[in-house]
Amino acid sequence: HGARGAHPHHEGMPVAGDGGGPPAAPGHAALLKARKEGLGGSLFERLVRAGHSVHMLATQYRMHPAISAFPSAEWYEGRIADGVAAADRAPPP
Repeated sequence: HGARGAHPHHEGMPVAGDGGGPPAAPGHAALLKARKEGLGGSLFERLVRAGHSVHMLATQYRMHPAISAFPSAEWYEGRIADGVAAADRAPPP
């Protein structure tokens, strides 16, 4: 019979996770090695884990206020203020 769990009309066809198929891409091996060496998270996450303090900025200047309203409300409990007025930024397309 084919691989365990294979459809009866596809005898012998490999199933995901059965070990068949091409080897993992070289980048995948590097990713696994980096994770093993503690480099799995972002630089920010690693600095926080290392004990560096976090300083939350309260004003954003890059986004149009219509765009910044969502992340401010969803992720920052409305604490991020706009340092630019809508008139200072072209409206989003």
